[in-house]
Amino acid sequence: MRNVRAVATFALSGVLLASGMQAVAADPPTTIGPERSAALEAIVDRVLVHSGIAAMRLSPDGNQVGMLTWTASARSAYLSHSEAPHTNTLLVMDVATQKVTPIVVPTRDVGSGELQQAWGFFWMSNDRLAVNIGSQCYIYTLDGQRERVLSRAAFHVGPGTAGRDPFAIVAGHDLFAPNSIRRINLRTGAETSVSVGLPDKVVRAVWDSQGRLRAAETIETTWYKHGARVTSWYRHDDDSPWKKVLETEVIEDRWHIVAAPDDSDQVLIRSREGRDAWAVFGYDVSTGKKTDLEVSHPGVDVAAFEEEDHADLLRVVTSGLKPSTIWFDEPWQKVQAAVDAALPGAINELSGKPNGMVMIYSYSDHDPGRWLLLDRPRMKMRPLGSRLLKFDTQATRAMETTTYTSFDGLAIPAYLTRPADAAGPRPMVVYIHGGPVERDHWGFNAEVQILAAAGYAVFQPQFRGSSGFGHKFEVAGYRQWGLNMQDDITAGVKEMIRRGVADPQRICIYGASYGGYAALWGLAKTPDLYRCGASFAGPSDIAERFTDWSDTNLSKVGPDFMRFYIGDVDTMKADFDAVSPQKHADRIRVPVLLAHGEDDFRVPIGHSERMAKALEAAHNPAEVHWYPHEGHGFAYMGDQRDFQLALLKFLDRNIGPSSALAGQWEPIAGAPAAAGASATAPAH
Repeated sequence: MRNVRAVATFALSGVLLASGMQAVAADPPTTIGPERSAALEAIVDRVLVHSGIAAMRLSPDGNQVGMLTWTASARSAYLSHSEAPHTNTLLVMDVATQKVTPIVVPTRDVGSGELQQAWGFFWMSNDRLAVNIGSQCYIYTLDGQRERVLSRAAFHVGPGTAGRDPFAIVAGHDLFAPNSIRRINLRTGAETSVSVGLPDKVVRAVWDSQGRLRAAETIETTWYKHGARVTSWYRHDDDSPWKKVLETEVIEDRWHIVAAPDDSDQVLIRSREGRDAWAVFGYDVSTGKKTDLEVSHPGVDVAAFEEEDHADLLRVVTSGLKPSTIWFDEPWQKVQAAVDAALPGAINELSGKPNGMVMIYSYSDHDPGRWLLLDRPRMKMRPLGSRLLKFDTQATRAMETTTYTSFDGLAIPAYLTRPADAAGPRPMVVYIHGGPVERDHWGFNAEVQILAAAGYAVFQPQFRGSSGFGHKFEVAGYRQWGLNMQDDITAGVKEMIRRGVADPQRICIYGASYGGYAALWGLAKTPDLYRCGASFAGPSDIAERFTDWSDTNLSKVGPDFMRFYIGDVDTMKADFDAVSPQKHADRIRVPVLLAHGEDDFRVPIGHSERMAKALEAAHNPAEVHWYPHEGHGFAYMGDQRDFQLALLKFLDRNIGPSSALAGQWEPIAGAPAAAGASATAPAH
């Protein structure tokens, strides 16, 4: 339920302007008129589509397509144990006839009343699917008949190739406990116990194409503490003894075995040993030496890769501001070039067979994603479906990539999305990602598109500590909450003012999780830079992160994790207090919006509640929105809609112009009711 305690709408005076810059627009309205309100609702309802496709997979022979579709719940709040945020349906489409057959539809368990639905699937052969439902994995035929149960949910499935039967790896209740892993022949049903027998906890495993556990990585339970050991192991086959190939402290750079061929000790490793960014090498286990450098990319990590028969690289994907794909197979490289030419301006991910049927997943900053099928012999391509069904791409805006220099000279990557009416400096939202050892990605972002459609420039700085831009860049953010990481954000905002992107009197900072903390601290640390700020599920006091009832503190390694990345609360309490938004709420002089899920176990709602009290004590009451039964993010579409509208109206009251673009979006029927909506509202 939305609970608005107070709305602060006073104007900010005395904003520091960049040299020579002047405000270009009148003060924003203190109330939102009905026309603008209707336009904002139309924007949100156009972007927040209520159904789509979660996954598509092509059968081994390319004749069938499996697709997992979803539909958002008709309600916005969790009213009973039987309601789910969305429902999934698994379908199979015959490529030749385009006939669609339902395989698994959502059903209620007769005993418990709980919803049973598919959440993942694999092709085990051309006529069989392995489907994860709840905690079990089942085998289905293409006419929707359930054949048998595989017990626990499968976490690795190998399709049948070259006369080899398909298999699944399933686990017992304690993943990687001795003898808890089983390899199941999906054709005959024969089971083989996979011995593990390693000390400490297994956190990484590598299987060969026959489903044999060939490599593993173990850690001590004192993960992230100085002196904690990480060990990599290797064996030639199931019957060979384990060989220790690497042991390091957790804080040291190390490498990982990522692929093992069936009958060779020449493996592939991912390493940044002696270098800044992750790269892929060969490694001879028998000699203990690296072989050839397979692939690297200057300044960015190799983020993903695919190998053929666990022996040779097929392709890698790098993680710069825009992802790039490098193929090592000439037929695939030719297909990639042809597809990219046919679908320009998009990231096109390929699967299937380069000389047969090829599935394409294509996405961009304008397109949330769609699947197409390429008949390579006939060179014909046709659409299969979209990630968001009935999505209207009109007026979506381009996500630009850029870099700028922070105060200490460090180059900071960033994204910028401009509104359609972007002539001259515009009101700007500084949108901070969570993590903070995370990052934003180039592509369609619903929140960014909503903000841009409403007339705001959206700036997304990838401050130091963000992942994917090399080891030095990530480590530069360790233990820098409120310090250099925050300065990177500030430097980026000032650069956007200097470039004429942002109206210096109309800038708001917003983020979720760590981004919520950064938004609040930005208001306190640089109070003259922002006219408002919004935090969703943001920590308001760093020291309290070590004592709250979060799942991080309840885990064995969570507190060690925080000490490693954030700092030691036993020795740095004063440092944490110095950058605490809650303890310095009196510095915040502009309107604040706080939102939080009441069932958030990652950052408990107490952080936002105490921040609200601190702001009230400082005579600057916040606008607050608490959402029952939501966690660390939105599960229910109606609650997400409610928050997006609240955020847009908050921005309009404090930095917002009317947008000529908004009038082009017509209201649509069928939007889910907001949490706490009237009982007389029509059902959807």
